[in-house]
Amino acid sequence: MTVIAPAGSPPPTPPGRRHSFTETIGGHLADLWDNEFNGRLFTGAQWKSPAPIYLAGQATDPKVRDRQLEVFRSVRFTQQ
Repeated sequence: MTVIAPAGSPPPTPPGRRHSFTETIGGHLADLWDNEFNGRLFTGAQWKSPAPIYLAGQATDPKVRDRQLEVFRSVRFTQQ
């Protein structure tokens, strides 16, 4: 599957518990997070290189949140 992701910075996350961490995904550093607020779970990943892109998701179930993070970890970059 190929996805064209938006460039730039993600929207700010709502207040609440936020867990941030950095991982190497697809050969590039990515900032990942999951945030919990009012019973909803927010997830995201942001790369500054090779292009400024981000992915974001929402869930109400921790298993779905974990699946979203797995999808973010599957990102691979190709040259155009």
